[in-house]
Amino acid sequence: MASSDEQPTIWAIRFTKRARADMEAAEDRLAEFIGEEKAEAWAAGLEDEAGKLAQFPTIWQIAEEDKLFKENIRRMLYRRTRSGPAYRVLFVLSQNPDDAPTVFIIHVRHATQAPMTQQEAWEIEASE
Repeated sequence: MASSDEQPTIWAIRFTKRARADMEAAEDRLAEFIGEEKAEAWAAGLEDEAGKLAQFPTIWQIAEEDKLFKENIRRMLYRRTRSGPAYRVLFVLSQNPDDAPTVFIIHVRHATQAPMTQQEAWEIEASE
Protein backbone atom coordinates (compact mmCIF):
# COMPACT_ATOMS: atom_id res chain seq x y z
CA MET A 1 0.00 0.00 0.00
CA ALA A 2 1.29 3.46 -0.91
CA SER A 3 1.99 5.89 1.88
CA SER A 4 -0.41 8.82 2.23
CA ASP A 5 2.33 11.37 1.46
CA GLU A 6 3.32 9.65 -1.80
CA GLN A 7 2.60 11.86 -4.81
CA PRO A 8 0.75 10.45 -7.84
CA THR A 9 2.75 9.99 -11.02
CA ILE A 10 2.62 12.99 -13.32
CA TRP A 11 2.67 11.98 -16.97
CA ALA A 12 4.25 14.07 -19.71
CA ILE A 13 1.86 14.89 -22.56
CA ARG A 14 3.08 14.75 -26.14
CA PHE A 15 1.18 15.14 -29.39
CA THR A 16 2.44 13.20 -32.41
CA LYS A 17 2.80 15.06 -35.70
CA ARG A 18 -0.26 13.17 -36.92
CA ALA A 19 -2.35 14.33 -33.94
CA ARG A 20 -1.21 17.94 -34.44
CA ALA A 21 -2.19 17.72 -38.12
CA ASP A 22 -5.58 16.27 -37.11
CA MET A 23 -6.15 19.18 -34.71
CA GLU A 24 -5.16 21.78 -37.31
CA ALA A 25 -7.47 20.23 -39.91
CA ALA A 26 -10.35 20.16 -37.41
CA GLU A 27 -9.67 23.77 -36.42
CA ASP A 28 -9.69 24.83 -40.08
CA ARG A 29 -13.01 23.05 -40.69
CA LEU A 30 -14.53 24.57 -37.57
CA ALA A 31 -13.36 28.05 -38.58
CA GLU A 32 -15.44 27.74 -41.76
CA PHE A 33 -18.59 27.06 -39.74
CA ILE A 34 -18.21 28.90 -36.44
CA GLY A 35 -15.53 31.47 -37.15
CA GLU A 36 -11.82 31.68 -36.55
CA GLU A 37 -12.02 32.98 -32.99
CA LYS A 38 -14.26 30.14 -31.79
CA ALA A 39 -12.18 27.58 -33.68
CA GLU A 40 -9.05 28.86 -31.93
CA ALA A 41 -10.86 28.61 -28.58
CA TRP A 42 -11.81 25.03 -29.48
CA ALA A 43 -8.15 24.15 -30.15
CA ALA A 44 -6.99 25.83 -26.92
CA GLY A 45 -9.67 23.96 -25.02
CA LEU A 46 -8.54 20.65 -26.48
CA GLU A 47 -4.96 21.43 -25.40
CA ASP A 48 -6.19 22.21 -21.88
CA GLU A 49 -8.29 19.06 -21.72
CA ALA A 50 -5.38 16.95 -22.97
CA GLY A 51 -3.29 18.42 -20.17
CA LYS A 52 -5.64 16.76 -17.70
CA LEU A 53 -4.31 13.40 -18.89
CA ALA A 54 -1.13 14.16 -16.92
CA GLN A 55 -2.82 12.73 -13.83
CA PHE A 56 -4.52 9.35 -13.89
CA PRO A 57 -4.57 8.70 -17.67
CA THR A 58 -5.40 5.06 -16.98
CA ILE A 59 -8.95 5.96 -15.91
CA TRP A 60 -9.90 6.53 -19.55
CA GLN A 61 -11.51 3.68 -21.45
CA ILE A 62 -9.80 1.49 -23.98
CA ALA A 63 -10.85 2.78 -27.41
CA GLU A 64 -12.93 0.76 -29.83
CA GLU A 65 -9.98 0.93 -32.24
CA ASP A 66 -7.73 -0.87 -29.77
CA LYS A 67 -7.96 -4.14 -31.70
CA LEU A 68 -6.48 -2.41 -34.77
CA PHE A 69 -3.25 -1.39 -33.02
CA LYS A 70 -0.25 -3.20 -31.54
CA GLU A 71 -0.44 -1.14 -28.32
CA ASN A 72 -3.40 -0.43 -26.05
CA ILE A 73 -5.24 2.64 -27.30
CA ARG A 74 -7.30 4.73 -24.90
CA ARG A 75 -9.75 7.50 -25.68
CA MET A 76 -10.87 10.75 -24.19
CA LEU A 77 -13.95 12.54 -25.50
CA TYR A 78 -13.58 16.29 -25.95
CA ARG A 79 -16.48 18.65 -26.45
CA ARG A 80 -15.84 22.37 -25.86
CA THR A 81 -19.48 23.19 -25.23
CA ARG A 82 -22.45 21.05 -24.31
CA SER A 83 -23.94 21.42 -27.80
CA GLY A 84 -20.64 21.54 -29.69
CA PRO A 85 -19.13 18.80 -31.81
CA ALA A 86 -17.47 15.90 -30.02
CA TYR A 87 -13.97 14.72 -30.86
CA ARG A 88 -12.29 11.51 -29.81
CA VAL A 89 -8.72 11.97 -28.60
CA LEU A 90 -6.85 8.68 -28.99
CA PHE A 91 -3.71 8.11 -26.96
CA VAL A 92 -1.20 5.50 -25.81
CA LEU A 93 0.71 5.31 -22.55
CA SER A 94 4.47 4.79 -22.48
CA GLN A 95 6.38 3.87 -19.38
CA ASN A 96 9.86 3.58 -20.80
CA PRO A 97 12.32 3.22 -17.88
CA ASP A 98 14.72 5.62 -19.64
CA ASP A 99 12.15 8.43 -19.84
CA ALA A 100 9.31 9.97 -17.83
CA PRO A 101 5.92 8.25 -18.12
CA THR A 102 4.34 9.77 -21.21
CA VAL A 103 0.90 10.07 -22.75
CA PHE A 104 1.28 10.15 -26.53
CA ILE A 105 -1.77 11.62 -28.23
CA ILE A 106 -1.77 9.88 -31.59
CA HIS A 107 -5.03 10.92 -33.29
CA VAL A 108 -7.92 13.38 -32.97
CA ARG A 109 -11.08 12.20 -34.70
CA HIS A 110 -14.58 13.65 -35.01
CA ALA A 111 -16.98 11.42 -33.08
CA THR A 112 -19.29 11.04 -36.09
CA GLN A 113 -16.58 9.81 -38.44
CA ALA A 114 -16.93 6.29 -39.77
CA PRO A 115 -15.10 3.61 -37.78
CA MET A 116 -11.37 3.58 -38.30
CA THR A 117 -10.05 1.09 -40.82
CA GLN A 118 -7.03 -1.15 -40.38
CA GLN A 119 -5.28 0.91 -43.07
CA GLU A 120 -5.80 4.13 -41.08
CA ALA A 121 -4.46 2.43 -37.95
CA TRP A 122 -1.33 1.31 -39.83
CA GLU A 123 -0.84 4.86 -41.13
CA ILE A 124 -1.14 6.28 -37.62
CA GLU A 125 1.31 3.73 -36.21
CA ALA A 126 3.76 4.40 -39.04
CA SER A 127 3.63 8.14 -38.37
CA GLU A 128 4.53 7.82 -34.67
